[in-house]
Amino acid sequence: MADFIIKQGTTVPHLPGRLEDGNGAALDLSNASVMLRVTDPLFRTVVFEHPATVLVANPDDLTSDDQANVKYVWQPSDTADPGIYWAEWLITRTGNTDPEIVPGAGYMVISITRVGGL
Repeated sequence: MADFIIKQGTTVPHLPGRLEDGNGAALDLSNASVMLRVTDPLFRTVVFEHPATVLVANPDDLTSDDQANVKYVWQPSDTADPGIYWAEWLITRTGNTDPEIVPGAGYMVISITRVGGL
């Protein structure tokens, strides 16, 4: 079952994310950049790795337990090829070159569904 479904060739809806630690607490994204990495699970190759938008950096500013603190805005080429993909968020903090990866175990499953008639 996919965690997120988008139609081939489209760029909406955007992919929301709530980046949390292992205890379910929202991460502090102050002084951090976030990337979305999408991988082909069959060939284990990176399909793309693009910047995401931090919506709420300070977890104290979140207004609900399920509010997204990041989002990814799809580019047309991102959804060109239908299929099932794995995705993960890469968080790089200022002064640190090793990214933190969310989720810490496993992947988000993204389904890009074929446009009817193609």
